[in-house]
Amino acid sequence: MTTSRFRVQGLDCAEEATALRGTVGKLPGVAELSFDVLRGMMVVEHDAATASMDRIVETVAGTGKWKTSNTNSERSAARCIS
Repeated sequence: MTTSRFRVQGLDCAEEATALRGTVGKLPGVAELSFDVLRGMMVVEHDAATASMDRIVETVAGTGKWKTSNTNSERSAARCIS
C-alpha cells in the first residue's frame, strides 16, 4: 500500500469530505481516506497499481467541484475547474 497526500482546493467542510469519500473511496484499490478540512488535505492509502495518483486526481477533478494537486511530488496534478 502507498500513502499519498493531496491538497484539495475548496475542501473546507465535513460535508465536502463526505462527498469526496463517496467518490474517491469507491475506486478499486483505495483502502482508506482521511481528511484535514482546515488545511484542505486528503490522505489516501491505496494500491498504486490499481488506484494510481493520476486516477485519484482525475476522479476528484471529475466531480467538477474541486481541483487537487499531489503534495508528494513537485509536479502539479491540478485540473482547471470552475
